[in-house]
Amino acid sequence: MINHLPTMQLVMRGIVLLWALASPASHAGNLDPLDPKEMARAASQATLSATSAATSTRRQTSTTSTAPANEVLLIERHINNKGNTERLADVYTYDYHSNQTIITVVNLDTNTTLAKHYQQNVQLPLTDNELKRAADLIFNDDEQRPLLNAEFKRWQNPQRPQAIARQSLRVPRLQFAGTT
Repeated sequence: MINHLPTMQLVMRGIVLLWALASPASHAGNLDPLDPKEMARAASQATLSATSAATSTRRQTSTTSTAPANEVLLIERHINNKGNTERLADVYTYDYHSNQTIITVVNLDTNTTLAKHYQQNVQLPLTDNELKRAADLIFNDDEQRPLLNAEFKRWQNPQRPQAIARQSLRVPRLQFAGTT
């Protein structure tokens, strides 16, 4: 008589292992990055929660500033406490009217704002919109544009004194021959 007990135990262990690997909580400790849809939801929730506070602040200041409205700078996965499996996002928004960065913690499972922190003097990398706005300001400035044009012409001139010889840009090439 053949004993099938060890084979059955092996099959059962394999099934349990596959089930454990397929469960959502086992995927990178539920720390996988946010997908584009989650990022859009987080930005929408952070913008929605910031609208009422920003409106009251602007009513009080009532300036004629040309600064843009709040701009979302960065959205990233919030680091959860051990054992917490909620999908949380940190949304970094810059308020140009109050010159502060707003960090909003959004629960993506319930679409609610959990916390909001305001910080002065936080310098995050420039966004594409900020870079475009800065370039537009410089290129449309009557004092800066002639300086930029002169500098561009200076670098286009092949006779410029600081020209780098083509030979100095050559990098020696190494060749490896495989031997057997």
